[in-house]
Amino acid sequence: MSRLRRVRITKTPPARAATLSHGRSVLTAFSDGMKRLVVDDLRPGVVHVDDLPGSTRTLAWLGFAFLFAGVGLLFFNEPLRAAFPLLPMVGGTTGRGELVPYVLIPLTIFILSVAWGFMLTGALHARRVVKLAVLLLYLMVAGVWTAGASSGILAALPAWGALLFVPVFFFLRRRSREAPALEFGVLLFCVALTFGLSQVYAIEAWRISGIPSVLINLPTMLYTFDMLVIPLLLYLGVDIAEFVHKTADWASGLTDLWAGRRVFYVALFLILAWRLVSVVLETFGRIGKSSLAEQAAAYAGALVVPLSVGAVWWMVRRRDGESVTVERLLDLARRVALPLIAAYLALQGVEIVVTLGVGLLGLVLLRLGLGQMENIEGAMGFISGLIGQDANWETLLASVAIAGALWYARKGRRTLALYLGIVGANALWINLTNPGRPLSYFAWSGLEPVDFWWVVIFCAVALYWLARGGITEDRARRLLVLVVITLLMRQTGFIEDPFSPVLGFTGIGMIALGLIWDALTIGFWANNDSPGLPRVSRILLYLGYILFSIAVLNWSVASHDIAQVDFFTGKAALGGFGLFGKPLIYAIFAVTLAESGVGEAREEQAPASPEV
Repeated sequence: MSRLRRVRITKTPPARAATLSHGRSVLTAFSDGMKRLVVDDLRPGVVHVDDLPGSTRTLAWLGFAFLFAGVGLLFFNEPLRAAFPLLPMVGGTTGRGELVPYVLIPLTIFILSVAWGFMLTGALHARRVVKLAVLLLYLMVAGVWTAGASSGILAALPAWGALLFVPVFFFLRRRSREAPALEFGVLLFCVALTFGLSQVYAIEAWRISGIPSVLINLPTMLYTFDMLVIPLLLYLGVDIAEFVHKTADWASGLTDLWAGRRVFYVALFLILAWRLVSVVLETFGRIGKSSLAEQAAAYAGALVVPLSVGAVWWMVRRRDGESVTVERLLDLARRVALPLIAAYLALQGVEIVVTLGVGLLGLVLLRLGLGQMENIEGAMGFISGLIGQDANWETLLASVAIAGALWYARKGRRTLALYLGIVGANALWINLTNPGRPLSYFAWSGLEPVDFWWVVIFCAVALYWLARGGITEDRARRLLVLVVITLLMRQTGFIEDPFSPVLGFTGIGMIALGLIWDALTIGFWANNDSPGLPRVSRILLYLGYILFSIAVLNWSVASHDIAQVDFFTGKAALGGFGLFGKPLIYAIFAVTLAESGVGEAREEQAPASPEV
């Protein structure tokens, strides 16, 4: 007989088992969220520098070190103001919002010098149009700074000599083999000599005359070129839209872990009912603050937004071509947004170049005694007024986007056609309804009117599916994603609030995190290579551009220029979300609803499998 061994079986207490199960669920949900929101974008987007030559790799790492240090400085502007003497801004009243830390002047000039060193080095071996654009822009910026800071042409000869050596160096190295570290060293020396000597001249003139011209020239130069920072901030609008969609998708996916099918349906309809009641109460609140007629016109104007989205989607669906998916939309928006932003700001770029050219010529004529300040100011005002027809040009650009959507739809590129069409239609309608425009009667303010119509549409779709017995788990999950997106789109106060206790920490903090995120994920562009724009040139151009942007942002924050901070966090960052981020979200709405309907139709039309 064999002996039977008794095995003692220990059972986990029910409470402990439930705790462990919930803990594993929470950990799984957190890891899945980190994967969707961070890892999936970070992995393909990281800039690769390990395979670059040793000196070039060191230069790239140096640039990223400056980048992260500059972003970190955005969070420590208060200690900077407390540790150094404050100088009152010229032309304004002395106050907390118009005082500049003394150390900010040389620090800003240093960051600008490094930024121009990277940009010039990156442009040196790029295609001719990039090379000439960067070189011309630098010569105009440095020329205006040198002419405005020096007390005379003869005294500024070393600075002018270093300035003019840059185009000579470009000519000498035009066909030479790339040597980024050496070229950066030479160009940085020339740039630092130009800006540094000009600063010395400005401080010496300050001591002699008692007029702090450096406090006039440096802010003027920075804010003249704040339009160069705006593309980066506008691009954050696409990042925000992508983050909103991924967060909503992840949040709705939690129902797979923590809710059964029936509970999931009940939760969906409860959320829809709550959102519907909320937007209706907001509507009555707006009517109480103004009038029924005014709000009726505003809500009628807001209704055009979802109607135009539907019209663009109908136009795209009528054409044969590629299938439109959310994944393709997100990937395309990241690649198309920068060209769209460049086109949107092209007029302002022309205005900057022309104004700088006239200003540089005027300063040189003044130094030579051949011109008068009144005539120069009149010429610059005339040029600015002639070019600055922003509203009309925005209408034209929106119309061009719609025409491009029609053209791409005929070519079968339906994803691009959908995004371009919604961008153009949204921008055109908003521009036509702005104050002073032809359809301003239908203008609306705030997020409530458009949000009202999307919530009504989603509720109507849910009731339609429920009435026809077509509600499925897949359709319900897609609809829940859209409802959560509408919730997240309302949370924009953390971007635009410039009056927090540390002067816009929330808004500037959002921009700082966006800068870091773009620096970590810019690889989709910087890792590519082409004869006209080599990979090393892309990395250096990006580093120079973002360092220039950081210099402008740091000056605004550390000097407590509330108007400029409000512009960067409000009009620029939220403007990018409104112009390029919201159309992406609206396109996702259309595609998600259409995928639900088309998917079900295909399933219903599919032939039944033969019985075995």
